[in-house]
Amino acid sequence: MKRFLLPAVLALIASSAIAGDDMSQCELNLQKLRDLKASIAVVPEPLLSEVQTLRMNAEDARDNKDAQKCLGYTLQALQKLRTAGKT
Repeated sequence: MKRFLLPAVLALIASSAIAGDDMSQCELNLQKLRDLKASIAVVPEPLLSEVQTLRMNAEDARDNKDAQKCLGYTLQALQKLRTAGKT
């Protein structure tokens, strides 16, 4: 029993730590998104709406503790803004 319990507890602790890291990265990406959006002088309207929708989806995912969805939405929004900032 002890041989099974220790690895199971360690796996649980490790998965909690990884989930916490993903949520931290989600928060960091949301901050990067705010900073990048503020640094770009003009964001064309279709792109602005897309980015706002992705940000709202990311915040909803964060509030629901879904770090993977939050990361996906923030990465998409950051990529779109970075592309707009290069033009």
